[in-house]
Amino acid sequence: MNDSPPPPPPVDLDDPLVTVVLPTHNRPEYLRLALQSVLAQTHGRLQVIVADDAGERSAEPILRELAPGYHRLDLADPTTAEMGDYHQMNVGTRVEYVRHPRNLGVAGNITAVLPLIRGEFVAFLNDDDQWHPAFIQRLLEPLLNDASISMSFCDVQVLTPGGEVDAEKTRHWSARTGRDALQPGRYQPLMELALVQRVVFAASAAVVRTAVVRGQDLRPSGIAWDYMVEYLACRDGGAGYYSNQRLAMYGESEVSLMRTPGPLAKARKAVDLQQLGEIFLDDPRLAHLRPHFRRRLAEDLISEAIARLALDDAPAARHRLRRAHGVARPTRRSLAASLLARLPKRVRTALLPR
Repeated sequence: MNDSPPPPPPVDLDDPLVTVVLPTHNRPEYLRLALQSVLAQTHGRLQVIVADDAGERSAEPILRELAPGYHRLDLADPTTAEMGDYHQMNVGTRVEYVRHPRNLGVAGNITAVLPLIRGEFVAFLNDDDQWHPAFIQRLLEPLLNDASISMSFCDVQVLTPGGEVDAEKTRHWSARTGRDALQPGRYQPLMELALVQRVVFAASAAVVRTAVVRGQDLRPSGIAWDYMVEYLACRDGGAGYYSNQRLAMYGESEVSLMRTPGPLAKARKAVDLQQLGEIFLDDPRLAHLRPHFRRRLAEDLISEAIARLALDDAPAARHRLRRAHGVARPTRRSLAASLLARLPKRVRTALLPR
């Protein structure tokens, strides 16, 4: 990808406005590539919100370089959420920058800027991921042609930390989610595909109707905020459209929180998934999927228990395991973790993975 953004595409004011939410935190070297891929989109009417979660390394120098006409917004200003009607403005792509005074976490960061969305459709892009230039144009078309579709999504390429396509990991991820066998087209209902099979990657590979997320609070889902978006898009029976083109690129960045091996990060991720699992179990619209969500909740409790053991908190681990056994039948993994939780600390430490 070139170091400078391409010239903007021709603006057709009859084209729908699409909002891009790009959350970032302390990763300007990745943000540069992500923002370049947004500015290279063939769809000409974009509102791009770069949401900087109080990183020590400000994202603003990247905006000065790539989007010198960007607008800095202050969420504390009550007029910020009352900006002009984009449909009456002769603009193509407008880049906006929000920097939070304190760290909100990824779900809090995104939730804070949802009121700023002006587009009828919204796409999210992690700051270490990228898009093909036709990503928005191609995923937008099904949404425009069918009002029952709430979310359009595509297959994904996996990039190495150096930015090269990892063909083996790309094939593996597509196979693991079942996207490799999924025929392109419309799917309704979408619940099982999105919430059980997890074919959707809303963090960087989907375009959704803004109505899906408007007024929502993603904070309870924490690091699993994209799973929450997928749930919101399909919980009322809305349809989805799948493109088997790999229009999004998932960056395996070395600093990605999702890949942090530490037990504290693993425990936090498990807690976030548990909170989502409780939401799913309480939703009568998902009653037919409750057996799956019970098993999934139990697995997340076990994952947290193992992480708590690594943090030398055996009482908390035993509590999580008791909860897991109350939610679903014990498994070999949960029984092994229960045995581990009762061993002396020195033995447990020697047996736990490092």
